[in-house]
Amino acid sequence: MTNENTLDRVRKIVAEIKELKDVKGDQRLVGNNFFDSADIVTLILSLEETFDIEIDADDISPENLETPASIARLVEDTANAAC
Repeated sequence: MTNENTLDRVRKIVAEIKELKDVKGDQRLVGNNFFDSADIVTLILSLEETFDIEIDADDISPENLETPASIARLVEDTANAAC
């Protein structure tokens, strides 16, 4: 289960990248042209800076970036692996 604080922070990052007021936790981000490649790079850099983590290139996949909730799980899994 994903920490709500992590999910809220991820939702805020996604909304800022796309200049939106809000983004739902289950909103699809890949596969529907919501994110382009520049957005994904910006997202990864923002996540790494915000959460003080380093996301492995192998973890940057459509499955891990599909929704804000899946991104929050990726952030938490990456942070936990670093401990």
